[in-house]
Amino acid sequence: MNKNKKQQRWAYFGLGAICLLFIGILINIIGNVSIRSNDTTITRIGMHIVSPLQAGEQTVIRWDTPSSVPSQQAQVAVRSKQGVQVLKETPFFAGTASIQIPCSIPEGSASIEILSAADKSVIAWQNITVSAAGPDCVR
Repeated sequence: MNKNKKQQRWAYFGLGAICLLFIGILINIIGNVSIRSNDTTITRIGMHIVSPLQAGEQTVIRWDTPSSVPSQQAQVAVRSKQGVQVLKETPFFAGTASIQIPCSIPEGSASIEILSAADKSVIAWQNITVSAAGPDCVR
């Protein structure tokens, strides 16, 4: 009987390992899976964006430039249901960028992100609402 319990435990252990391997393969296949830290010791960089933004509309965004962030090139991107689309590359310490929300971005919630141009890590982000495409998209 004792031998039977040991075999059961090894069977459960093996099944668990196979499940973890399967989940890892799925995540690798799907891609673009990332986990944002909930670490409260990280200071979030403030961004200043008017929301809602209209697709096709030109707008200026601003962000804080703390000295704790190394000097680097940054990309301003919009993340929506369709994925991430880089809008502009600028020096991070410029603290401002003029962007246009692409007409292809669907109506609804999205976020504007500042990414490190070197490793694509997220430096700052702010959730926004994108309203229906404006007259600039009709042309």
